[in-house]
Amino acid sequence: MSVHPSTWYVLRVTARNAAGSTDCYLKFQTARHDSSSTLVPRQVVVRYTPPFYERIEVIVPFCGVVVTIILIMVAIGIYWRRRRELKAERLAAKVDVASLYVHLCLQDRQIDY
Repeated sequence: MSVHPSTWYVLRVTARNAAGSTDCYLKFQTARHDSSSTLVPRQVVVRYTPPFYERIEVIVPFCGVVVTIILIMVAIGIYWRRRRELKAERLAAKVDVASLYVHLCLQDRQIDY
């Protein structure tokens, strides 16, 4: 590949590793024949911005909120289940007391006759 003096180019830089790859495009101009200095790229044309789910400052709080919501839902479920069981136990105790009262009343009537 040959480059020409005083010409604009777009350079693609690709970085790859185990986590994936990233592309960056740089726009630059080559120096003129009479200039021997190195030119600095003037502008990054496309800058890679990772998606929100790859950014640690987004994922950690999000996961914390999800775990907290799940724990709250489990706690509410346990609370309601225990509450329902206690109501059933109280109702069963009331039924037992009522049936015992009825039974005793019937026995008293049988004794009176």
